[in-house]
Amino acid sequence: MRRETHGCRAGGPFVLRMYGSVVRSDWRLPFAEWPADTRPAVTITRDDRLAMPAGHRADGPVGFRIDEHAWWFDYPDAGLFRIGTSTLTVRPHDGADDRAVVETLAGRLSGLLMRRRGRLVLHANVVGKDGHAVVLAGRSGAGKTTLTRALLHRGFEFLSDDLAVLDVGDDRVAVEPGPGRLKVRMSPGIPGPSAPGEPAGRGTREVAKTVEPAEVSAAPHEVCAVVVVEAGAPWAFDRLPASDAALELVRHAHMPRSLGVTGAGRHHLAGATRLLGSVSAHRLSRGEGAADLSRSADRLSAMLHTRGAA
Repeated sequence: MRRETHGCRAGGPFVLRMYGSVVRSDWRLPFAEWPADTRPAVTITRDDRLAMPAGHRADGPVGFRIDEHAWWFDYPDAGLFRIGTSTLTVRPHDGADDRAVVETLAGRLSGLLMRRRGRLVLHANVVGKDGHAVVLAGRSGAGKTTLTRALLHRGFEFLSDDLAVLDVGDDRVAVEPGPGRLKVRMSPGIPGPSAPGEPAGRGTREVAKTVEPAEVSAAPHEVCAVVVVEAGAPWAFDRLPASDAALELVRHAHMPRSLGVTGAGRHHLAGATRLLGSVSAHRLSRGEGAADLSRSADRLSAMLHTRGAA
């Protein structure tokens, strides 16, 4: 296990390993430290002269512009970000808290960067055992983190929270470790219906979250299953038909609205199709109470044990 670095101050550069890519960053991000002499695949730098090109559009409060050279995103609470394939440039907004910049880089932007680098990126948690991993997808409030914590208590390794970054090859699917932290709800979320056209999770009651440090695996794992976690009773665990599984992988893409904005929808669907050709997909209705939670954890433990024995 490798302990993550944490912190919110600028003043690097820091060399880190972000979802399998070595990154040299002007910010200390909550990813594993890496040897300083390692050649980076990606650089994250501050440039106070960065300006949004003409012709940008808006999606609510977020400004964006997509061209063949870069993806531009302007988050009013953090800054302007330019994402290339091997560079991520940042101009913090005047008065922006450095923590907001760090959280944006470690969350939304790291997922977009990995997508730009050809990875399949899902809104999901990942746990593993004996080199095999299960991806726990689901909307906010479905219980992914609660289930993740239960599996960690059963000896599973922690790989990622909120983002699953998958390298889909011809004969195997690998998932890379993310930050060593879990975002835990301080009170139970109550999933509610989303209006047509709204992003998944918009209908979920907002509750405060706290960040728990977690020991993260130092090595990638081979993915053996994707499990879509849903709240509610009764408890059920079923294999998903291929058409339903493909729809779920689009629904639970990282920032699904951005697929259309960036033109990455076709790439995501192609990656999801290849993924489903290599791993099984299931739906878990989590049920209620400690007994159903234990039942869920036991079922997933058995799944990985069977795969590891094979």
